[in-house]
Amino acid sequence: VFLTGSKDFNREGTEATYKAYLKAGFSNCFYNETPDLGHAMPPPADIEKAFAFLDRFVYADAFAAVAQAEKSCKTRFYATAAKKLEPFRGTCDAVDKLWDELVAKAEGEVDKALSAKNLKPSARIARLKQVGRKFGSAATERVKNEIEKLEASPEYAAELKAAKSQGKKSAKKPKTF
Repeated sequence: VFLTGSKDFNREGTEATYKAYLKAGFSNCFYNETPDLGHAMPPPADIEKAFAFLDRFVYADAFAAVAQAEKSCKTRFYATAAKKLEPFRGTCDAVDKLWDELVAKAEGEVDKALSAKNLKPSARIARLKQVGRKFGSAATERVKNEIEKLEASPEYAAELKAAKSQGKKSAKKPKTF
């Protein structure tokens, strides 16, 4: 983006640089010359034109990411879909809508893992890690928080203690084949 004014002492240099970029093969360049503007900040309307030029690439990439993510979701590659969408979160409604759907699916899976009956904390942690792998960044924060809660629980400490004591006893047993 090259912004200048018709009365800017740098106008010729700005225009020459813009043309040099085009000649060098940079096709995505924008030049705007504001009439009667000297070496000063362009008016908001001209700055908006520059941002609109820049944003068109972001939106094009965001919509391409949505299309790719939708394909990934159809084949249940949710982590791949999340990876495609994450860089574009907040750029457009289509991205945010699909991201929210992914997060909601991940939340449902986390809830299932936490509410499963008769599971030790280590088994719940293992299921949460599976959800994390399945949904990638769409589940990362919730999965991480739930694992931390489980690892800090007295039940998990007791489970580790029991496993450790069983490990010591089994290490003393003679090997049998």
